[in-house]
Amino acid sequence: MAEKGKKEGKGVPAVLLIGGAAAAAAAALYFATRAKAAPPPPPEGYVCPYCGATFATYEELVAHVQQYHPGERIPIEITWQ
Repeated sequence: MAEKGKKEGKGVPAVLLIGGAAAAAAAALYFATRAKAAPPPPPEGYVCPYCGATFATYEELVAHVQQYHPGERIPIEITWQ
């Protein structure tokens, strides 16, 4: 039987509020770890966005999309620095 004033089967989400130095330390740690994240490495070859096939050149990818995925958009070549 449920206690008076509580609905049976309904959970109340818990919220933890921190303030002062703890909040500042948590925010600093969060932003410090995000700033160190490296960008993803460039892909090995050119990957078809429709089936995942990989090609050595952009031209091979374009030919593949035109032959095996007619009517789909040709992916844009991205130059990694």
